[in-house]
Amino acid sequence: MRIIYVLFLSAAAVFFAWAATAQQSEKRIALVIGNAAYQAQPLTTAANDAGLIAQTLQAAGFDVVGARDLDQDTLRRSFRDFLDKATGSGPDTVAFIYFAGYGLQLEGENYLVPIDARIARDTDVAASALRASDYLRPLAALKTGPVATRDSQ
Repeated sequence: MRIIYVLFLSAAAVFFAWAATAQQSEKRIALVIGNAAYQAQPLTTAANDAGLIAQTLQAAGFDVVGARDLDQDTLRRSFRDFLDKATGSGPDTVAFIYFAGYGLQLEGENYLVPIDARIARDTDVAASALRASDYLRPLAALKTGPVATRDSQ
């Protein structure tokens, strides 16, 4: 897990260096979510990690929307609102998504887990978690494509 964290930090450093030198004519928006208050097993650092990422993105010129401890309905609504904002901002928009919380992969698909999810078996995943590709695919129309980072357990 420590290796993944180091790789994430390295990727983030490269991205932020690129973002600092990119043309300011592009619109930069970010959605940063820190889910820590899970009913089954809370996470100790997710909210703090999300806060640090949000501060760093703001310093790099991003318009950041941040949220913490989202249940399924609020998580879905946050992603839909961000998609509307990104697609309405034009094709030169850079869209960055950061999710700290539980995530999982099932049958080749990545899922983000809201804090109220009740997943007892694989058949519960699609009903209780958000499939990441459903929210990233619409962002592919942006000139730069989406930048998504999942810091999950």
